[in-house]
Amino acid sequence: MKGFSARWLRFPGLAYLLIGVGVSTFQVVRMVTSTRLGKAAFAQDDAYYYFRIAQNVALGKGSTWDGIHSTNGYHPLWLLLLVPLYLVFRGRVAGMVVPKVLAGVLWIFDAVQLRAIAAFLGAEGTFWIGLLPAAVIATYEVRSPPFSGVETPILLAMLLYAARSLLESELLAGVVPTTRAGWRHTWICGVALALVVLSRLDAVSIAGLFGLGVLGRLAWARCRPRDIARVAAALATPPAVALGVYCSVNRVLFESWLPVSGRVKALPPPTGGWPDLHAYFFDGLGISLPIGPGLFATGVIIVVGLSLVLTRRHHDETRSRRMQLFGLVALAYVGGILLVAYYDLSTSWKLLSWYYYGSAFVLIAGPGIAIANVATWWSTTGRRSFELTWVRSRPVAVATAGAVVAIVVMAGYATRLQPRGDEDFFVQSTAIADSLNRTLPHDAIVAMGDRAGVFGYELDRPVVSIEGIVNDTAFLSAVERHRVLRALKRDRVAYYVRSINADEELHTTPKRDLGGRRPGTCGRRAEPLYGIGPKTWFRVCGDDLVFETPRGAVESLAVWRFNPR
Repeated sequence: MKGFSARWLRFPGLAYLLIGVGVSTFQVVRMVTSTRLGKAAFAQDDAYYYFRIAQNVALGKGSTWDGIHSTNGYHPLWLLLLVPLYLVFRGRVAGMVVPKVLAGVLWIFDAVQLRAIAAFLGAEGTFWIGLLPAAVIATYEVRSPPFSGVETPILLAMLLYAARSLLESELLAGVVPTTRAGWRHTWICGVALALVVLSRLDAVSIAGLFGLGVLGRLAWARCRPRDIARVAAALATPPAVALGVYCSVNRVLFESWLPVSGRVKALPPPTGGWPDLHAYFFDGLGISLPIGPGLFATGVIIVVGLSLVLTRRHHDETRSRRMQLFGLVALAYVGGILLVAYYDLSTSWKLLSWYYYGSAFVLIAGPGIAIANVATWWSTTGRRSFELTWVRSRPVAVATAGAVVAIVVMAGYATRLQPRGDEDFFVQSTAIADSLNRTLPHDAIVAMGDRAGVFGYELDRPVVSIEGIVNDTAFLSAVERHRVLRALKRDRVAYYVRSINADEELHTTPKRDLGGRRPGTCGRRAEPLYGIGPKTWFRVCGDDLVFETPRGAVESLAVWRFNPR
């Protein structure tokens, strides 16, 4: 315990510990103490696909969302982490709480990695200050990227682990390993990059840029081509093997090399005009200003670059290491832009916040470099040390940590969600599912498009995803060949559900097709909602309407008896 307290309960380790434990505790307490309806608001809609599929795997039902179609529509590592937990913690509520707790553990892991990186950079006493903006965002937002319920928590953790491994390997300093231990560490870096790719498959762009950055640095240092080739093999082999095994397993079990979710997004042609790239830079932060994650990350890159100018006269190992981390942050920034641009070039599918993980990594790892450089510049100008003074007494440190955690627990309890049932899309979907659980036939099978995640998770009936993202290749083929209605009839679907914000519906559905909610009237609904690829038109009539949300509700949700005509 003495060694532990010396490392973690005294400055500067205490700051990282409090950021890690404090944010995680706040998020978990706030969720656990919320009502059951409130708990539904703490994860992204797509996260509920993970929860249900992982539960089905744990229960021996196979990799399926609806119990009808086998699916591989998910990124593998996050699901593999969830399955063992669901073997122990079962039930609908536990299925929502467990991922939040796991995300909290991963956030603490992030703080540990950042402390190790800060120590390597010679900035352990100040680097944590740069983590505060990301910590505030992670705390304030109920579905912030590190706590979103989708794969972002494990992806950010693996990106930080890969960054730390690459920094400590000295490869970014242009040094080729000369010992067996050094080469073993290089292979560990390759494994770290493989974990990044398995966390989210399209993160191969950032992982690849990390690898190319290392090889470019070695070439700049004029290392022997043979040594560069050995490093390339060590870095590339683990990701290549991991992807090869993953694709082979998918081919055998699901008749598809890649996830069906990725394939359905590739069905629509490109929209043109770079809408996703524009949104990445100028939309998405939930504020009135035209600032998106990409623009915010650009600001961080510029600030860090300017901070390096402040220390341009300090040609020492510390500055070199900070530049190495800045190089990785810049590569992640470029990788994030390339990823969004790729989706603009290959699809018209609408990207959501969890695609912007490149900017999230920049926000977590970037500002600390600027703070460290400012601290160095400040101390070399003859002023007092920039580092904040922290009490080194062990009892006071323990008391400080305990007091902060206690305050965080009380703050989490005070901000718990106790909704009535109509304030939020997630809350309203849960309340509606509760109502339909009492009225729909027990053997009913439901079909639903966008926003089927939380609704399908809460409904005690199979919900077939019309979008195809958690279906099988046969259903994907039906979407492509305009045979969705026939496929749903074959699956014995009895009800069609449409959930969409009323304003969005006015913009996406022709006025002549807005009928189907009054007796004697009929209308049409296009599925899937997003993208301009193959569409299936569902005929809906007021005589088939079995449920409709009240007028003025946050979400416009209706349930019709399925009409396959």
